Amino acid sequence: MSDETHSSFRTLTVGGVFRESLLLYREMWMQLLAIVAPCSVIGAVVYLFIFDQQSNPTPTTSGTTASLGTLSFFALLIFLSCAGIALGTLVISMRVSGGASSVGKALLYIVDVFFPLFGTLVFASIAIVAGLFTLAIPGLVLYGWFCLAPAVVTIEGEGGIGALKRSFVIVKGYWNKAFFVVVLLAILQLIVGSLIYLLSEMIGAFGGITEVNEFLSILLPLLIVEPLKIATTTLLYYDLRIRKEGYTIQTMADEIGALS
Repeated sequence: MSDETHSSFRTLTVGGVFRESLLLYREMWMQLLAIVAPCSVIGAVVYLFIFDQQSNPTPTTSGTTASLGTLSFFALLIFLSCAGIALGTLVISMRVSGGASSVGKALLYIVDVFFPLFGTLVFASIAIVAGLFTLAIPGLVLYGWFCLAPAVVTIEGEGGIGALKRSFVIVKGYWNKAFFVVVLLAILQLIVGSLIYLLSEMIGAFGGITEVNEFLSILLPLLIVEPLKIATTTLLYYDLRIRKEGYTIQTMADEIGALS
């Protein structure tokens, strides 16, 4: 375990969370990329399918169908993002606690908690996407409360509604901090996505392959930002547990050891 990784396990400001997340990003980028790549490809492929349906409407296509497609796409993105956080939190925790981090080993554990994790991600995705499509802000508010639920499932073994309640308990008293982290990540993803989309449009204007450009404009922002989101959410989870519960690195080692 490097000194940089060990230094991440302490109370952090919002700026500290992002700074330490970048260090983890640099140190574990191959493992984090391996975690987010499959989910990102799935999200980009689904986007292309929905985009193609909406760009080439049929007589039976309605505005309601298009809206449901967009809604489903965002729900899927949230689901896949939370799945990546669940797996990534476990891999980072293995590393920070002093053990050998392994995506394969983490996946084997994920299989054991598949149903509790699946239920948690479904509940969280539905709640957050419903909030986002209400007035946007309610979705971010709910995401602030429930952003730690994937970590709760993999580290603490809680699932379903119980994991959402546990996330709420951990965040309570520090919601402003969690909300600020969530908003900054959303802004970062929007900026990166917009820049890549503009670049793809410029390439398309010079005769590039439109579908490939469209696919990459969705895939690349996910590959760039999702690993940072995993690291940031993991550090936020432990930061709040340290603050509220006197959590120690030995406690973490015991919890991770119990999962083996």
